Amino acid sequence: MSNNSIFGRMNRAMLAVSFMAALALPSRAEPPGASPTDAGVPNEVDLPEGKPQMRTLRLKLHWTGENLDVVYRIGDAYQPEAMAKINHFLRDWRCNKSTEMDPKLIDRIYELHQQIGARRTIRVVSGFRSEGYNASLLVAGRTVDPESQHMFGRAVDIFVPGLRTDKLKDAAESQALGGVGHYPFSGPRFIHIDTGPERHWTEMDPAARRRLGLAKRGRTRFKLNCDLTMADALREVSAIDAIAALPPGAAVNPAASFHRAGFASASPLADHTQSTAENSHLVPASVDISRGGVCEGGDPLPPLSLISGKSGSHAD
Repeated sequence: MSNNSIFGRMNRAMLAVSFMAALALPSRAEPPGASPTDAGVPNEVDLPEGKPQMRTLRLKLHWTGENLDVVYRIGDAYQPEAMAKINHFLRDWRCNKSTEMDPKLIDRIYELHQQIGARRTIRVVSGFRSEGYNASLLVAGRTVDPESQHMFGRAVDIFVPGLRTDKLKDAAESQALGGVGHYPFSGPRFIHIDTGPERHWTEMDPAARRRLGLAKRGRTRFKLNCDLTMADALREVSAIDAIAALPPGAAVNPAASFHRAGFASASPLADHTQSTAENSHLVPASVDISRGGVCEGGDPLPPLSLISGKSGSHAD
């Protein structure tokens, strides 16, 4: 018998043994439409459900050096204990007062942090600001919206070391949510974000204000009075002056500010009777001087006569 015949018989015997062994293995049915590359991969319906997303908020308070690192939300559920820690962290530490911060604001901070890079540190300049603190700022000549979103737990002022504030502003504006203010001439430079109406504004260069002849209320020594009300502050500082000092687009609800000041009309600008003829050459023809222009945030701009230092202050 030839060698070829022997090897041929041996090969056929080995193939038969392999075939019988394969038949003895337990069968595995392939799902309909499965490809060879699907072997060993469980069906989608067999996968365990994923864990709810955990959202961690990490912040540093600029003035006190305090740090916050909490899981504040799991899935759609805000964690009460973590939210209480956030409320304390973002408190008005000067007056030692706190409020319930808007969860939508916390989400906005978290999402902005993810957008710019979670390894960066967000520093908080201001969170909640009590009415007494804001009213004290206004009386001392600082630029403050009488209806500031800070007083309602709906705003924070923040910056990120190593990241230009205009880049941070662009990232916040891309969220298309609430207000975004840019303060490049403050110390430290920062941006404001809130959950109020969508609007954008930028702090005006003080040198540009002077060149335009826009009057600025003189600053006085800051005296903190945590019990001072905004209504009391607006008896010392006219609501018109307070709103006029804000960057265009920043005011949330000027009518409410006038109401606090005790105006019978919701729009005291309409009751202003001083002639504005001497300032008419400064105003585009499309702007109704008696009402004020409309800024990008949808809030009425005061007539230039009111911010040029020629009108005097209204006091109730």
